[in-house]
Amino acid sequence: MLVLASLVGACGPGDSTKASSPAPAAAPAPTTVPSSTIDGSTSTTTTRTFIAPSTSSPSTVPTTTLPAVKETTFLVQPGDENLFVVQIQARLKADGYDPGPIDGQYGPAVQAAVRAFQRVNDLAGDGVVGPLTMAAFDHPKKVEPMRPEGPPDRVEVSISRKLLVLYKGGAPAIITHVSSGSQIPFCENGVCGDAVTPIGDFTAIMKIDGWENGPLGAMYNSVYFWPAYAIHGSPNVPDVGASHGCVRIPMHIAEYFPSMIKYGEPIYIMA
Repeated sequence: MLVLASLVGACGPGDSTKASSPAPAAAPAPTTVPSSTIDGSTSTTTTRTFIAPSTSSPSTVPTTTLPAVKETTFLVQPGDENLFVVQIQARLKADGYDPGPIDGQYGPAVQAAVRAFQRVNDLAGDGVVGPLTMAAFDHPKKVEPMRPEGPPDRVEVSISRKLLVLYKGGAPAIITHVSSGSQIPFCENGVCGDAVTPIGDFTAIMKIDGWENGPLGAMYNSVYFWPAYAIHGSPNVPDVGASHGCVRIPMHIAEYFPSMIKYGEPIYIMA
């Protein structure tokens, strides 16, 4: 459960006025919660509680587990800039991952694409390229659907694998690294919660173009799947849960992700 102040979500709309669709249905009525002050008196804070819908168990449960295997020899890693990076970018792009422009710079876009590629190929997503990753490039695995019974146009998110796959016509159109809720309780700027990304079957209910600013930070090109929860672009998409409950995607992916999902299309979020 997430407690929200003044209709602002965990990663929510804040002061944005650029919503490209009507806002989601109204949430439950607000309540008042007393809080102690320094002098011993009490004040009240208007809060609002959003409860995620009941989860539904997928008919097919993924069986792949990630081995704790990391590269021990680095051939190329973040910060490098050379022709070898150009080759890595080209291989990633050919295999369906978006490493950003083919410019020979191992920046955040390349690192995110490498992490996604590694996880699909049963490697630890350490984001550096060594012999194990190069061997996987020679025989890359295909993405295994997490919800194969779903419609041909859908989004699948695995929290544990830190992976998002957007399908169009039954084929992967976006495969990217993500970061989800930190699962650390927080109270910031009058907003309190547990920073947990809800698990379940959702749909795209609202899009907000560009940047939106709220009490918990800024979000870019947000696609909401539940009030206060969105998939959105962020300059910081680490290899650990870091958000207040939203699903973060790399900035270059967020440039076009919203245009590839229609309102009402399923968004499956799994543990």
